[in-house]
Amino acid sequence: MAGFTPIPFQTSTVLPMTTNSERIKRYRQRMKQKGFVNIGAMISSELHELLIKERQPFECTGRLLERLILGTSSKRTKQKRIT
Repeated sequence: MAGFTPIPFQTSTVLPMTTNSERIKRYRQRMKQKGFVNIGAMISSELHELLIKERQPFECTGRLLERLILGTSSKRTKQKRIT
């Protein structure tokens, strides 16, 4: 491509690229600082089906378990989205 001149980027306005694993790592660090604990569990297919049936639209697994075990889920403060 003769005569092609690339447009230079302004590095002061370009945000650094992050991978999904980097975002998850930052998210887990923030949650740990707030007192949350990450657990992993193997569950039966029957329990998995029950959880799917009990899940409300847009409800994450953590909130679902909290609601089912405690009877209600804790009120969350409004937080801005961090990417």
